Amino acid sequence: RVPGLVNQPIVASRVCALESSNNHHYIIDRHPGFENVYVAGAGSGHAFKMGPMLGEYISDRMLGLGDDPYLADLFAISTHAPHA
Repeated sequence: RVPGLVNQPIVASRVCALESSNNHHYIIDRHPGFENVYVAGAGSGHAFKMGPMLGEYISDRMLGLGDDPYLADLFAISTHAPHA
């Protein structure tokens, strides 16, 4: 409560948009329809603190510099339910 703002006009607003997947894991995978497109998301607020690790992981995958099969399976688009 901020009584001093009662009846004051709203002059600006901001949104902190977060996204999440159905199993709460990141989605980091090639787009199923386009070989040259990667999808990376569903980090919720955790992507911010995991940014350096995610950046390195995603760039390594895109450049073909190695891949951890466990993480590839964990983050695969196919492990997420289709949007209803």
